[in-house]
Amino acid sequence: MPRPTKQNAHTWPFPDVVRMTANPARDQWVKKHAGRAYSFGVLRDPAGALATWRQDWAAILEGKPRPSRAGTRTDQAVSTFKVLNAAIDSVETAHATGTMNAQTRDEYLAACAVLAERLPSRWDDVEPKHVLEIFAGPYAHLSDGTKRKRLTTIKTMLARGADAYKAATPLNLGNIRPYARTVNATIRQSKKHKHLTPTQCSELVAAAFAAAEHPQASPNGPAEVLLAMNAGLGAQDLSDIFAESMAFDETNGRHWIRQPRNKNGVDRAFPLWPETVAAIQKAREANPHAERLLATVDGLPIHRGKEGGAYELRFKRLAARAGLRGATPYWLRYTFRALADDAPAPDSARRWIMGHAPANAHDGYLTTEPTEGIIAVIDHVHSKIFGTTHAGTA
Repeated sequence: MPRPTKQNAHTWPFPDVVRMTANPARDQWVKKHAGRAYSFGVLRDPAGALATWRQDWAAILEGKPRPSRAGTRTDQAVSTFKVLNAAIDSVETAHATGTMNAQTRDEYLAACAVLAERLPSRWDDVEPKHVLEIFAGPYAHLSDGTKRKRLTTIKTMLARGADAYKAATPLNLGNIRPYARTVNATIRQSKKHKHLTPTQCSELVAAAFAAAEHPQASPNGPAEVLLAMNAGLGAQDLSDIFAESMAFDETNGRHWIRQPRNKNGVDRAFPLWPETVAAIQKAREANPHAERLLATVDGLPIHRGKEGGAYELRFKRLAARAGLRGATPYWLRYTFRALADDAPAPDSARRWIMGHAPANAHDGYLTTEPTEGIIAVIDHVHSKIFGTTHAGTA
C-alpha cells in the first residue's frame, strides 16, 4: 500500500454535502470562495468542520461576520498593522535563530515598511490590486529583475504575517504568476517608450567623446555608442562583430559591416557613418590585434551575457554624464527603430539592418535586400541625429 502523502493523507468524508480540502500546514479544513480561503475546523474533526460550515456559510456568502466566531478575537476587524507586525516578529525570529541571513531580513523589513504605508488599514480590505499599485509608485524606478524579486518578497511577507497572526485570513496570492504577469506587462509597455530623441543622441555622443579625452579612459566609448546608433545594435550584437567583417566598398564609397547575426543567423549588412568609421579606427589604433572589432585591452568581448561587461559599465557612466540616468545600451536599439520608422525605404530594409525576421514569419528570414534601401535607412537616421547626410550635405 502506498505511503500517505500530504495530498492523500486527509480525505474529506462528506463530499456529497460540500467539498473541502485539507491544509496540513495550518491543521484546518478549508473551502475557497471569491478567491479567499476560509477555515472551518481542525483536520481530526471533519464533523465539527461541517457543522461550522453550515453555521457560517450563508454569512460568508453575504459578506457578514461569521456567527461561529461571535465574541471571539477573530470577530473583531483585523488590522493590517497587526498582520505586518506578526510578519516582522516571524522574520526577526528566523534571523535570530540563524535560518535567515541579514540581507534577506533587511529586504523583508524594507518591503514591510512600504506595505504599511500603502495597504488599507483593515486586513480584510487588502486585495492583490493594492500590491500591484506599489509597482506604479515607490517601486516604479526599479529594474525589471528587482521588481520581480520584490513581488516575491511581498508575497512571502504577507503569507508570514497571515500565518503568524492566526486571526487573519490568508490573502489569495498563492499563485504569483497572474500578478507577476501583470507587473511584467507593465514593464514591457514602459519599454516601448525607452528610446532617445535626436537631441539626446547628440548629447550622448558628445559625452562619449568628452569622456574619451581622459588619459586613462578606454578609446572604445565613442565607437561603441556610434556603432550601436548606426544600425540599432544591442550589446551582444556589438560585441559579436569581428574586425574582418568591416571593409570598404568601392561601388558606393562606403565602409560596410557584413556579418551574420549570431542570435538567428540573419546575414545582415549595413554601411557605416563617417563618424562611426573614424571612431572605430581610433579605437583600433589602441588595440590593433584584437579579433573582435571592439574589444577590451586584453582582447576580451566587451559584453558577457547576463553578467554584463565593460560596455555596459561604460555606457552607464556616459548616460549619467549626458543626463540620461537609467538608460541602458538596448535603448539605442529602440532609438534606431523609432528614427528609422519613416525612412524613405521599404520596411524590409530596416528589418534587414536590425537582423529581424520578415513581417510574415512563414516566409523565413531575409536572404537579400537591395543596397539602395539599406543606405536610405542608414542615411535617414544619420540626418535626424546630425542634421546632415553621410556626405556632409544638409
